[in-house]
Amino acid sequence: MEKQNLKNKLISWLNYCSIAMILLCCFFISFTFSWLTTSDSTATTKGTSTFATASASFLNGETQVVGEDVEDGKNFTYNITTSEASTPVELDLSIKNTGNAKLIVRINYTIYVGETSEVLPIAALSNITFGENWISHNLSETQHSGYLFYDGAFNVNQVSNFITSITAAEGYANTSLSINVTAEYGYYDGNAYTNNTTPVLWESYPSNWSILNN
Repeated sequence: MEKQNLKNKLISWLNYCSIAMILLCCFFISFTFSWLTTSDSTATTKGTSTFATASASFLNGETQVVGEDVEDGKNFTYNITTSEASTPVELDLSIKNTGNAKLIVRINYTIYVGETSEVLPIAALSNITFGENWISHNLSETQHSGYLFYDGAFNVNQVSNFITSITAAEGYANTSLSINVTAEYGYYDGNAYTNNTTPVLWESYPSNWSILNN
């Protein structure tokens, strides 16, 4: 009888241990899933991941403008008119980080004459100025087109003006222009561009980009 009681106690103890192990495993599985779905993303490609969303919008002044979603980001065309020769026209063309993760951002821009396909020649403007922390790269020597890279991490809700003014040269006063811009962006991942294990988002970028030196 005593042996039977001992056996019953042993079976009960083993059952309790089994239940405890099952509960413990369920806890760890639940905790791991929760951690994975709330951690910050370190992805280096544009778009939406499980952890974070990369998105941006254009602004003209304080007004958000409707941009077209394209493969590399967001595209929009601003229509402006130059002033008298040598008189700057102030612009407030901005981009805003509307996602929930830090971004790396570059602007691909081309200025056209009116609504034609003729790219504005270099001589048509006596000056064009870019916003603070924007690095120009691969600018054409014959026409107004090229890239602007934001120098550093572009924070959530940050707004930055990328083209601040243009000044017409003789022969291009009071001329209608179209500035076509494409914002390309990806998740900011620290020193992503010198880490051989991380895919490079863009093949070409300025050597003085501070992201390279983080």
